[in-house]
Amino acid sequence: MVKIDVEDLGSTKKRLQIEVPGEIVTREIASAYRKLSKKARIKGFRPGKVPRAILQRYYGDYINNEVIGTLINDTYFQAISDKDIKPVSQPTIDNGTLEEGKAFEYSATVEVKPDIHVKDYLGLKLQERQAKVAKEDVERKLRELQDLHAQLVTVEERKGVREGDFVIIDYEGFSEGKPFEGSSEKDFMLRVGSGGFLPGFDEKLIDLQRDDEKEVEMTFPDDHPTMAGRQAVFRVRIKEIKKKIVPKLDDEFAKDIGEYKDLKELKARIREDLEKEEEESIRRDLEKQLIEKLIEGNSFDVPRSMVEGQIDYFVADTKIRLASQGLALKDVGVEEAKLRKDFEEAALKRVKQGLILEKISALEGISVKDEVVTERLREISLRTNQNVGKVREYYQKGDRMEELRARILEEKTLDFLMKGSTITFD
Repeated sequence: MVKIDVEDLGSTKKRLQIEVPGEIVTREIASAYRKLSKKARIKGFRPGKVPRAILQRYYGDYINNEVIGTLINDTYFQAISDKDIKPVSQPTIDNGTLEEGKAFEYSATVEVKPDIHVKDYLGLKLQERQAKVAKEDVERKLRELQDLHAQLVTVEERKGVREGDFVIIDYEGFSEGKPFEGSSEKDFMLRVGSGGFLPGFDEKLIDLQRDDEKEVEMTFPDDHPTMAGRQAVFRVRIKEIKKKIVPKLDDEFAKDIGEYKDLKELKARIREDLEKEEEESIRRDLEKQLIEKLIEGNSFDVPRSMVEGQIDYFVADTKIRLASQGLALKDVGVEEAKLRKDFEEAALKRVKQGLILEKISALEGISVKDEVVTERLREISLRTNQNVGKVREYYQKGDRMEELRARILEEKTLDFLMKGSTITFD
């Protein structure tokens, strides 16, 4: 019978000392040599007739490694099941030597979730700000809609570039007489006065006319990722001058952008949407306060592997968002090692949040029924305009369904805690 001893190495780490009896070791070694004998090709011997002593001479180290791997694989998972250990990391294995007829010993060190004793999680005092949507907020949103539906038209009535115009240019850049990375582009659109290319660059285009060419001398800002402080000369050609024409804010505009009978109804919808956004923002702020108080009031160690996993998620998410804009980390002058360090504190807080809420949900008997998960899948399908079967199929891959269930459980637990909190207004 396999012998298993468990040693606690702090609140988040355990070492399993596992001893496999000699008779099992002998059996596995014999089995490994039988399998090898059937496929080994050694000159002077027919397949399946190679003496074990010869096989040992040629394949002894290989067989030892194979048997050690088999013994560990066969006993490790049974050991953590028997001892009710739920690792959150891959095991670090330290094994002894393998000798036929003798017991084989090895240790497996794993990280586990800490046993948290959450205290004072009900009746937390939170401060809520008053929801405010001013008339100016509605007007600002309306102007954003107006700008969104504006059109760019070619300037015909005048020749020179003015501030606020959009110009389409070709440019080539040279530093110390040589091109540099990203130094040239054709049909580049630039809004004059925005400072969106290099500070002060677009101002030097004012009064130029279509087909004009000009050399523009620039010094890159000190925080530029690749050209900090360097001087460059840009050869610029004006290909087209455009100006923005915004639609008039009237009833026709309201009808054109949606199913609104007039401008008054559009403004009412904008106010309603802004009020919902404000309510959601207030809710997020309250949840942030609640989580911070829970973390401050409950001190415990966190498995390093869980923090690293959360950092991995943050980094991957950053890369995906940059990729959606056609960028990579190097394009924005960020090294992955620096990014991982920057995410350290946020990852630690996120892991602590998850562990605390998981513990509270267990203490309070909060759970997520299958029908709640099904309803959430329907909501996702409606929001993303996808077939619910396709959405379910996506979440059934890997651990996504369990991740979704865990996210819903956190939401339910936060709802429970919010209802049990004391909320005062600023």
